[in-house]
Amino acid sequence: MAIGYNQIAEWLRRGIAIQNLKGHDGLVADALTNGLKILSVGIIAAALVETAVVQVFVQNLTTGQYIGYPLFAALLVLNASLFGLVLFFALWIFRTEPNSRAVSFLTCCVFSGLIPLVMLLSTEQMAEAIRLFAHYRDPGKPYLKEAYINLLLPEQPAGTFATVRIWCFLALQLFIIWWYLFKHLRRTLIESLVPAKGLSLKVTAALALALIADAVFVHFYFGRAYWIIMATLRQAET
Repeated sequence: MAIGYNQIAEWLRRGIAIQNLKGHDGLVADALTNGLKILSVGIIAAALVETAVVQVFVQNLTTGQYIGYPLFAALLVLNASLFGLVLFFALWIFRTEPNSRAVSFLTCCVFSGLIPLVMLLSTEQMAEAIRLFAHYRDPGKPYLKEAYINLLLPEQPAGTFATVRIWCFLALQLFIIWWYLFKHLRRTLIESLVPAKGLSLKVTAALALALIADAVFVHFYFGRAYWIIMATLRQAET
């Protein structure tokens, strides 16, 4: 699955500029292949963002850590896959007659833009999570959650600008999640489905269920698995 200029252009047009995405785009024969290519570009972009964060905020990196920290972006493919799977079955349960190819393609496009943008805006939170992991070295702790709490509600008073910046970035992250999922994924899903009574409400409910399931997975499994990988890489080099 080669990735070139055309795939980057498609990512910019349908992933970043998500308002250009149409529901019927996911109904063509090669939609799934195209969606995976677009998602791959987004994951690579997110990994580059993560690499930049690590280089700026983390000193004395080992080879394992240098590879491991950007791995967070690549593992988000599992996150997008789970979301798409739960979304499809939720739509099916609500009897909206979903097209699996269309749901997969639209989910890939949406996450290809959402992931790198959210990661770009959460660089300070990720840097704080890395700092906490380096201090405690316990893969079972929810470092991302603790990082958000430490930055949003610091024990030691932070500067006004720093506090306002963190809250603004969090607000932007929430807006991007709403913009991509509940504005444009919802719109394009409705466009790809057979018109029916109550379709808009059913799609909204399916998105909410998928988002809740995704959040539970990230909190209890994905985050812990990631830090276990990082702990293993650290131990392998000591």
